[in-house]
Amino acid sequence: MMVVPHLTESEYRQPFLTFSVPDWWAENTSVSEPRVYGLFCPSVLFWIELLILVWVSVFFAVLTAAITYHLIIAPKKTDTPTAYLLGYGLFLPFWISWPHFTVKILDNRNLVFKFIVGNLVPILVKFRLFEAIYGCCPESAMRSMKDFVTHFALILVFERDPKTDALIPATNAMKLKHLRNFVGMVFFVGAYQSVLTAFQDLNVFGKPIEEDGWFAVERLLTWQLYANSFLHAALFQIYLTLYFEGLIFCWLVVTGCQVKKGMHNPLGRATSPSDFWGRRWNILVHTVLKGGVYKPMRKHGYSPLVASAFTFVMSGVFHEWLIYGILGTSCYTYPTGPSCYRPFYGGATVFFLWQAVLVAFEYLSRGTPLVLWASHNLSPYAKTLIIIGLGLPVAHFFSEPYVRSNFFYHGQMALPVILSISQH
Repeated sequence: MMVVPHLTESEYRQPFLTFSVPDWWAENTSVSEPRVYGLFCPSVLFWIELLILVWVSVFFAVLTAAITYHLIIAPKKTDTPTAYLLGYGLFLPFWISWPHFTVKILDNRNLVFKFIVGNLVPILVKFRLFEAIYGCCPESAMRSMKDFVTHFALILVFERDPKTDALIPATNAMKLKHLRNFVGMVFFVGAYQSVLTAFQDLNVFGKPIEEDGWFAVERLLTWQLYANSFLHAALFQIYLTLYFEGLIFCWLVVTGCQVKKGMHNPLGRATSPSDFWGRRWNILVHTVLKGGVYKPMRKHGYSPLVASAFTFVMSGVFHEWLIYGILGTSCYTYPTGPSCYRPFYGGATVFFLWQAVLVAFEYLSRGTPLVLWASHNLSPYAKTLIIIGLGLPVAHFFSEPYVRSNFFYHGQMALPVILSISQH
C-alpha cells in the first residue's frame, strides 16, 4: 500500500536489508540475543510530493507579489496608509494563518512537511511584505513586475552581475554540481541521523532528560549539555544544507539562473557572532530579516545597534510562530495523536536574545586591546571554537522542541537510515 508522505506519522518503509549485531549494552552479553537492524532506502515520493507542495505555496506567493506590485510598488505608495492597510490588514493575516490552512486542507501530519510547506514560504513572504510596505526593496526588484515577483516569491536569493545587475545564467556544470551535493548530503545526513536516533531525544551523551529537567540550571554545569547541544546544532546545520541544496538544484533547472548558497558552514568556519549570523547561517532568512526588519528601522532613524537587536528579537518571535505552526497544530488537530507534543514556548526568543547580546558585545568591543589581540593572534579555528562555546549554553532552549518531538523522526523518511527493528 502506498503511503502519502504528508500523512505519515510513523515509519512506513520496509527495510531494504536486515542484519544483527551483539547487544553491547546488555548486562549479560553471554545470554543476550543480538539486536536486529534494518537499512531503509529514502522515499523518492517524499521528495516529489514535498517539491509539488512547495510550488503550490510559491504560486500563492506569486499572486501576493503581483498584487503588491500593482497596488504599492508601481504607484509608489510605500510607507502610506494604502501599504499598511493592504499589508497588515489583508496579506499578513493570510500568511500568518497559512500553516492552519495547509494542515486543515491537506490533513498534514508530517512535521517536516509542516515546516517546509506550511512555514517556509510564509516566513519569507511576511518579511518581504515588510520590505515592500516600508519601501526598502532593492532597486533591481522594482524595475518591473517580473523583477519584483522574482525577488519576492521565488524563495531563494538570485545572484546578480555586479556590473550590469542582471541575473546570471546557470551552467549545466553548476546544475550537476548541486545535484551531486544534494545526493551526497542525503546519504551523509542519513548516516548522521542513524547514529543520533539510536538514543532517546537524540541525547547521545548522558541519560535521557526528564520532562522537568530540560531547562534545569544544574545542567549548565555538565559537559553533556554542551556535547549534546553541539551534536544537535550540527544536525540542524546539515538538515538545512540538505534542503537548500535540493531547492537550489530545482531552482537552477526551472529558472536557469544562479542563486546564492543557503549555508556557509557556520559551525566550522565562523569567526565572530556577526560572521556566524550575517554571512554563514541560513543566508536566506538573514536576507529577508535584513530587508524586512533591519532596513526599515534604519530608514526610520534607529541606530545600527538597535536595529540589529530588534532584528534578533523578531527572529525569536517568528521562530516561536514556527514552532507553533509545526507542533502546536498537531495537538490542535489530533490531541491524542503520536505527533502531539506540547512545546515550551519562549525558548527560541531567549536563544536569539542571547545572540543579540553577543553581536552587541562584538560591536561595542571593536578596537579594544583584547579584541585586537585576538583578531591578530588567534587562528580561525580557535575563533570558531570561541563562537560556538559562547552559544552552546542556551542552544538547548532553541533545539528542545525539535529533538524531543517527532520532527527528525518524520524527516528520516526522506533519508537512507539504519534503524533498530527489534530486540529479541
